[in-house]
Amino acid sequence: MKRVLILMLVFFNLVACSNTNEDKEEISLNTDISTEDTSENLKNEDVINEESKNTNIINEDIKKNKDIKTEICGEITKYQQNDELYYQLLFTYDRDGNLSLSDFFTSDNSLEKLKKFNTALKSTFDYNELNNQPLEYRGYFEYDKKFSEFGRINEQIEIQGQKEDLYRTNLRTLMIGESFYKQLDNYIEEGKNFSSQDFTVNSSEQEISMILGNSYKDIYKIGDEINLYLFQKPLKFKVIGFLKKDSEKFAPYPAKNLNETVVIPFYDINYMPNNKIDDSYQKMYYIQKNSGYIKLEESETNEVIKNVENIENIYYDYLERVEKLAKENDVLFSIPICPTKIEY
Repeated sequence: MKRVLILMLVFFNLVACSNTNEDKEEISLNTDISTEDTSENLKNEDVINEESKNTNIINEDIKKNKDIKTEICGEITKYQQNDELYYQLLFTYDRDGNLSLSDFFTSDNSLEKLKKFNTALKSTFDYNELNNQPLEYRGYFEYDKKFSEFGRINEQIEIQGQKEDLYRTNLRTLMIGESFYKQLDNYIEEGKNFSSQDFTVNSSEQEISMILGNSYKDIYKIGDEINLYLFQKPLKFKVIGFLKKDSEKFAPYPAKNLNETVVIPFYDINYMPNNKIDDSYQKMYYIQKNSGYIKLEESETNEVIKNVENIENIYYDYLERVEKLAKENDVLFSIPICPTKIEY
């Protein structure tokens, strides 16, 4: 059998947030981040374990020979009829001689290209956005490390021009696209769910709605405003609801529930960047928005589950359409051979 090349999924860690205590003064940070630094950090982040059975695989030899072996997508044989299967988009910068992500970010109209590609995905496919990129709390975090994505709190950070000690804590976070939010209706214990208006941000200063896991009820209340960071960008959030205890609908593996999770809308950004940090933030953000999930039609899913070898024609159909859209928008994205269930 020809050697299979594992396409590692990048797990983004480049984030930043701010302090949220009523007793702390908001920290003003004059951070200055370049797109080159941002993309370099992106390339060096943690990756999905190679041994994971859910690893997305692209085998260039198979693509050339159009001979997809059953054992490559063997995970599909464990699924049931009417399960939902998805192709997750993968960016292909920095591999196989392609343009580097940092060079793309510094090229003309790169943000516009990413946004147009996102719009094209939504109009062409049943496209779903879901991500667990951590928001970052800046300041001294007084609460349990169970709220941290990585089990660490109050990591010291150095920022140019800032003399006093600064701390950051990466919060457990779930970003859900507009196609998913109504499924939260039955999980709200207090307050309210998101509305469709929450999925568009029209200005840099716009307040973003937030739903918190049940454990946060001891810390915040409905209406509280929280300052957090995402990709070095300071953002304003407002608590609109709390989830029921042990809600599991969107809990990502290995989390058992959403008790300690911050849930935010995976919104569209409908304004032009107003500074260097905002520009970098939007580009990184749209790389993630364009790494969402294309849902297969029910008939296609059942066909694949019935006989995994039927994946061949389905795969090449989706691959052709994705790469055609990517080429039309001058971006580099593709899909793996094997569709999977969303592990959330």
